[in-house]
Amino acid sequence: MSSNNKTEIKKGWISDVNDCIKKLEKDEFTLQEIYKFSEELKEKYPNNHHIEDKIRQMLQELRDAGVIQFLDNNGNYRKISANRNLNNTNDLIIGNIYTNEQICKVFKCSLMSGMAKSNTTNTLVLVANHTKSLYDDKWINDVLHYTGEGQKGNQELSKQNKTLYESGSNGIKVFLFEVFKKTEYYYQGEVYLAEEPYKDRQNDINGNERDVWIFPIKLVEGKAKIDLNVIKDNEKKKENAAKKLSDSKLNENVKKVKSTLSKREVKTTHIDRNSYVKEKTKRRANGICDLCKKEAPFNKKDNTPFLEPHHVIPLADDGPDQIYNTVALCPNCHRKMHHLKDPKDIKELTKMIYKYLTSEEDIEFIG
Repeated sequence: MSSNNKTEIKKGWISDVNDCIKKLEKDEFTLQEIYKFSEELKEKYPNNHHIEDKIRQMLQELRDAGVIQFLDNNGNYRKISANRNLNNTNDLIIGNIYTNEQICKVFKCSLMSGMAKSNTTNTLVLVANHTKSLYDDKWINDVLHYTGEGQKGNQELSKQNKTLYESGSNGIKVFLFEVFKKTEYYYQGEVYLAEEPYKDRQNDINGNERDVWIFPIKLVEGKAKIDLNVIKDNEKKKENAAKKLSDSKLNENVKKVKSTLSKREVKTTHIDRNSYVKEKTKRRANGICDLCKKEAPFNKKDNTPFLEPHHVIPLADDGPDQIYNTVALCPNCHRKMHHLKDPKDIKELTKMIYKYLTSEEDIEFIG
């Protein structure tokens, strides 16, 4: 097939999946709702035997094209057009992702730094950017200890630092956004000073230790919650950046780590596991890891071998919670599967499941 034909087919797919989204006639939708168009797409593309994989690929293309937003890593999406009719703060939805341009339009400000004041709307916008290492903003329970503005030298109680410091009496309303991925601003809502601001010691942009102002802020309503996977993805990026540091630079940064832990509530999706399938999976392994074929590393208090059930096709990818999709693994092999997802190991575990089903005459469970 020529490159031109491939390009045309790709354009067709993007257009067709976008049409499916439009048919839903609502601003937010789920992956499962788009999957319902699989048969319709199959008729149009009969040679494609991986329709759902293709749908997910096209959703990524539509995200990159600015047509939709990924609200989390659990298959929840939002049409970008739903965010276009923004005129004031009442149009913003807590938990939604907005762009720099949209924030500037609503607040009538210039978002060139982490703090932006607007005299037109009498507001102050705060951005806690967790992708950058310069500022050490930390959630301690439901209070965000937000670092003031000023990248070089000691921070002064002037400009927007002063605005925030006096926000309890100057009539300025303060709003918070958080960033975990470049260009994506999570709206958390209006905030206020929950405690007296204080000074701390942090490095400036040149690596020199200096005084900074810390502002303990709290949401006017509720608690700030971000999807757990969003936070994990951001942590992974920081871990990868740390791996690139020299030993001396790493040691230098470790010495500056403060003992106060950053702790916050998160949103996560829990998938219930069937207790019968879980028990059957562990029992049929008879204390032997289905991958490395070694005995369980230890016995639990009830004297049963410690093995962990694992879904060969992950539940998050719509894998079935059935014994024809589960194996029992030792902790080491379990971590290996989640990190490497080696096709050879997947093939080996698939063979093991088939062996169980045929030897136990449990083939009826496949139906």
